[in-house]
Amino acid sequence: MRNSYASTLFLLCFQPALPQDSVERLIFQLGYEDFEIQGQAANALEGMGPKILDTLRKTAEDTNKKQDVRDWCNRIARKIQANEKRYQVLLERLSSTDDETKESAEKEIITIGRPAIPYLLDSLKSDNKNLRKRARNILEVIGSEKEVRKWLADFQFEDGSVTDGFRFGFRKIPEKSLLDKGNPVLAALKWLARHQNPDGSWGACSFSNQCHGPRCPGTGDPEFDAGVTALSVLAFLGAGYSHLSKDEFLGSEKSGPLRFGDTVRNGLKWLMARQDPEGCVGGRGTKYMYNHAIAALALTEAYGMSATPLLKGSAQASIDFLIKAQNPDRAWRYTKQSGDNDTSITGWVIMALKSAEMADLKVDTKDCYEKAGKWFDEVSDPGNTMRVGYNGRASGKVFVPGKNEDFEHHEAMTAVGVLCRIFMTKDKKHPALDGIQLLVSDLPTSKSGRVDSYYWHYGTQAIYQFDGPEGELWQKWNEAFKRAVLTNQKGALEACAYGSWTSEDDRWGFEGGRVYTTAINALTLETPYRYPRVLK
Repeated sequence: MRNSYASTLFLLCFQPALPQDSVERLIFQLGYEDFEIQGQAANALEGMGPKILDTLRKTAEDTNKKQDVRDWCNRIARKIQANEKRYQVLLERLSSTDDETKESAEKEIITIGRPAIPYLLDSLKSDNKNLRKRARNILEVIGSEKEVRKWLADFQFEDGSVTDGFRFGFRKIPEKSLLDKGNPVLAALKWLARHQNPDGSWGACSFSNQCHGPRCPGTGDPEFDAGVTALSVLAFLGAGYSHLSKDEFLGSEKSGPLRFGDTVRNGLKWLMARQDPEGCVGGRGTKYMYNHAIAALALTEAYGMSATPLLKGSAQASIDFLIKAQNPDRAWRYTKQSGDNDTSITGWVIMALKSAEMADLKVDTKDCYEKAGKWFDEVSDPGNTMRVGYNGRASGKVFVPGKNEDFEHHEAMTAVGVLCRIFMTKDKKHPALDGIQLLVSDLPTSKSGRVDSYYWHYGTQAIYQFDGPEGELWQKWNEAFKRAVLTNQKGALEACAYGSWTSEDDRWGFEGGRVYTTAINALTLETPYRYPRVLK
């Protein structure tokens, strides 16, 4: 059998220099004797669409060209013409007012993939707002970061964005080190992948069954297994790894190679399998809304990043349940319409609803936000720099007796309130955003008794959204956060624990255990890459 690699190398070394123009170069490659190169060139030409039809036709009629090249050009031209009719029908369906028709067309175009790109780009010029929006969303699924930025550079969209308003941003953590500590996010994700249970979940206690050598300490409460599973999935999604990812990393002797796409897929399958007929995920224990709200966030972002139709039903049902669970005229707490409200669960819900908006799921956020806004008004203290309470104004330190009363109090609820106000109002002058000053006066630190990953998570998001990557407040907070979080991450000498964070010295680590602290810290490190900024 002929060696394809050797043949290709010969052609590259001894064929005359190729023309610089990409179309002419690809047509030239149609004359190669290597079938693989011919096929790749033909696919690339087909992907250029109708704009190269004239060039293909002229080449097919040029008797100075090799017969093989002329035949190829004829075939490609005919295929492009056939595609034009097919895509015209699909785009008409995509602009339909019927949801089922639109979703069916979207699924088919995503399956077609890259050959549909020229037609989607033409659709961005359409007068039909819905067609432009759906074409843009499909391009984000099909293309790479670099391609999408190039494609959309000349288009201004209804939300005021040009290249930085994509549904879930370009979630790719740079390989460049943070504070010369290697890639802490990748290390954390590898730890999570190695400690995923065989059924796809992460256990607040059972994670240690996957350890190699001495077991990693730091167990939590199994009641929160659904929550830490969802939080772990979010950590992968936040770094750009969905269930479609093909990346593979070196694992341990026990785990074997780590395929992050499989890790996310198995986690999502576990969550979906634990969704009841009403849409609630994770069972209904005493505080099940924590589990469900985080699971809804994970399912919604997984769908939003991939547009996978199989995820849409579960994501929509999870959001529908959140809306049903809201207390009349106020917010959320531990169970559906319990009559009580708290800022903590409400924060997770608002993030899930925000992601649902971005993923184009059906959700009346206006009504939900108005009700939640009343709650934040009720628990915000105008006389104390808009400090936000937990279950009432001036609620003070929140703790569980016998568990974490010795930890220092932080402005975690104020951070939740600021972030939610930003997402709900998009108003940088809203009085509640004065609470940002309380956050920057309480910077992250790794000192004993002051570690609070939950506070760091919301504070980092709130300040990034408020101040942006170049802002003075953000620079001050981010430097303190990186020092604190990277100081505590386990290094390579820690064997199985490498990449994780201990839960024993974290204020809320007793609930979610080591999986919680590792997932939420990774997610917080991903903040600048997760969402486009709301405030400009």
